[in-house]
Amino acid sequence: MRYFSNCILVAAAFSVLARVSAAQTPAAPSTIEDYLTIARANNAGVASSSALARAARERVGVATGFPDPSLLYGYYLTAPAFEHQESMDGRSELFLMQPVPFPGKRGLRGDVAAREADAGARAHDAVVLDLDYQVKRAFYQFVRVVEVESVLVQERALLRDMQDVTRVRESAGTAPQQDVLKLDLAIAELEDELTMVEHEDDRTRALLNELLGRDAHAPLPPPSWRPPDTALSEVGTLADSALVRRPEMRAAANQLAAAESSRRLAKREYWPDFVLGMKWEFGADMDDAWELMAGIDLPIWLGKRRAMVRAAEATQEAARYRLRADSLRVRREVEDAVHGVRSARERLERFETRILPRAEQTFRSSEAAYRAGRVEFIDYLDSQRTWLALRREYFGVIAELGMESAAFERAIAGAGVIEP
Repeated sequence: MRYFSNCILVAAAFSVLARVSAAQTPAAPSTIEDYLTIARANNAGVASSSALARAARERVGVATGFPDPSLLYGYYLTAPAFEHQESMDGRSELFLMQPVPFPGKRGLRGDVAAREADAGARAHDAVVLDLDYQVKRAFYQFVRVVEVESVLVQERALLRDMQDVTRVRESAGTAPQQDVLKLDLAIAELEDELTMVEHEDDRTRALLNELLGRDAHAPLPPPSWRPPDTALSEVGTLADSALVRRPEMRAAANQLAAAESSRRLAKREYWPDFVLGMKWEFGADMDDAWELMAGIDLPIWLGKRRAMVRAAEATQEAARYRLRADSLRVRREVEDAVHGVRSARERLERFETRILPRAEQTFRSSEAAYRAGRVEFIDYLDSQRTWLALRREYFGVIAELGMESAAFERAIAGAGVIEP
């Protein structure tokens, strides 16, 4: 009886674990919007950067807070040195000391921390932007692999059909045996390419699952896709807009402002901080005594403070150059991305309007002529391979346009990702 009870408990435990695991596993996506939504919600890198941004915000309160007070206790152990003095044995003292920074120091420390916290938030935005870019690139790579794999499967079926036709013609003496052998070779080459594409499919799925925060072997359905909208790439003021929207630029500007506050704080370190205190004496059958105290620290080591100022000035100079470098890089990335999108879009239009229709027309004509025995086999096979290669390249161009669009949206911090 106990054995069956244990089995029931184990089965129930595994059932609960299975439900929890299923609840924690992100749903399988289909469209690019699904991929982006799931990735932003489940990617570990995004979660880590979000936690770091929260930690940076909490440090603002640390920077603006007062130093902790000190509580000291003293006890007299020896008799007085002179006979006319009353004995202090058993007398106790209690000191409460509170350091107080020079006016303005706490505000400057808080400003430095707030600027750094905002830079941390912008760093999180940059991580999200980079994740979107990686997801979009992997998604369109997935599109290319899936569509090319479909083309190869269709072509294999077509070649096998033509192989049957050729064998019939060979039996009738109207086609040489070498035509059958050439078709066998073409099918073997196609199957070899299909094997490589299937391996690429597995790698792409694993990459997408990693970005989505899923197990590498989690199933992914075929993608539901459409060519990306590239109308925004024709806007003329993209670089100026990117300088405002890009999180790296905003982070660099905050770092420069934080460096300026740090320089002002370093100069204020020449001024002394204060100490306020209170003492209470009690015990030894004597009246209690109270004493108020005030003091300052002595900033006499000027070399240290000069070094602090020089370090802050150098940090400010570095932040200024970084802002300049980021500005030049953003403008270059926007320019490259615009040209990349335009080039890929022109190639796609050329394939859809001229290259593919003519290649298919040539192949269909050659196929019909070969079935009727009007053209040589080598001409038919050449037209078939040309059409197959162009169809595969067509989906490569679509993937290229998707990747270039992803780079473009990354360069301008596309709308819907980072708000200005």
